Amino acid sequence: MSDSDNLKYWYDDFRIKGGFTRVTNMGMFVEKAYQYSGNNGMAALVAIIVFAWIHLAWKKGVLQKELSNPSGVVPARAVWLWSTLKDSKAKATFLAPAVMTNPTQFLAWAKKKNVNQLWIDIYETVIKGKVTQTAMASFCLAAKQAGVMVNFICLSDPIFATDSDKATQQLNAVYDLIATIPWQNRPVGIMADIEPGPAADFQKYIKVVSDLRQQSLIRNQTLEQYVNLSFAINFWLMGDVTPINQPGWTNGKFVGEVFLEAGVDVVVMDYHSNFGAVKKLAQQWAIAATTAGQFAWICLEANAGSDPNYSGKPAALDPDIVTISLALENEMGFATMVVDDANGYANILP
Repeated sequence: MSDSDNLKYWYDDFRIKGGFTRVTNMGMFVEKAYQYSGNNGMAALVAIIVFAWIHLAWKKGVLQKELSNPSGVVPARAVWLWSTLKDSKAKATFLAPAVMTNPTQFLAWAKKKNVNQLWIDIYETVIKGKVTQTAMASFCLAAKQAGVMVNFICLSDPIFATDSDKATQQLNAVYDLIATIPWQNRPVGIMADIEPGPAADFQKYIKVVSDLRQQSLIRNQTLEQYVNLSFAINFWLMGDVTPINQPGWTNGKFVGEVFLEAGVDVVVMDYHSNFGAVKKLAQQWAIAATTAGQFAWICLEANAGSDPNYSGKPAALDPDIVTISLALENEMGFATMVVDDANGYANILP
């Protein structure tokens, strides 16, 4: 592999994981700079270094502006988008099938809320035939042009947490789909939504994750554009009550640490109503991700259908997004904040 190829692989990997889109859509500038530099790896590297300085200065300014002006610009964030209504108290404003076929309203809302990454349900939409591949590919391109990086959600069933064969089969179906899409229309990543429960067998769970990551590396060798694989993981897997103490695990490390040290990017999940605990552990996740050279997205779930402590009148998410974004801005392992999901988010906030 040439030096230019090595740089491109590093660049694709870093860009997709959020390095250029943590707070600003200016990452698109770097992407174009690399494309226009052709095989000139040095030109692309210079563009990336220049952008990094701009990125850090702009990022700090945006966060400070939000703190002094709550109605102004807010830090960038990612959102999930499902095919069914999770929040029974919300209107069906944004559901994945409708958004894929007609994305105009969603992309306008995403711009208003400074959404720069999207995780969207792919299994219940395209793989099951509810949305055509053509519509899905067009949506990915429209989102990219609007500054929104698209990731596909799959494996949204606890059964996959301990069944490596079934999990790998569905992951391959998603990669098969991606391989049929022109490279410029492809999503930047896949998110495996397999969160284990408190009584999970973590030895089996970590084996599934390891197998899926290995399969992802194999499949990426045949794609023109790197498609990153990340995993949803419970917030408490980095907490005081979750050291690995099962037979065979004697090093006392938390499951979250094992994940990150194995080279896995994580989307860390907890309820918005549990924000106090989230705030406490978010920095621990970000530091561990930085140490491991990986990325951690911090995700707040805020829906009547998922949050057992949902009051019907949840506090606005934006101030809490600002709080964590500002606290973690210097941790390179912190990707960005995430809200699950876009439909509930659009209905509970102005």
